[in-house]
Amino acid sequence: MDVLEPGVDDPSISRADAVDTAEQVLAQLTEREKLVLPVLDEPVRTVARAAGIGKTTAAATVARLKTFLQSVLPPGDDGAAVLRVMIDRIGQPKRT
Repeated sequence: MDVLEPGVDDPSISRADAVDTAEQVLAQLTEREKLVLPVLDEPVRTVARAAGIGKTTAAATVARLKTFLQSVLPPGDDGAAVLRVMIDRIGQPKRT
């Protein structure tokens, strides 16, 4: 299952808790990871373009970021809700 694709869109986490968790997690991310986050489940080429980095660096960043997010986010739909807040906070990437 992709990190950004929840199975069911029915989070039990409150909006306030999702925002608090999102801010805590975002504070731990590097600038590169913040650039990669909105395109995390896209092909490596797309990630590389969005972040302005090489494909090898993009692949390594994606792998590290997915592992990190899976370790800190709540499971299931609650984690997906937090991810949506995180992406909203940092903004969507510019499509090139």
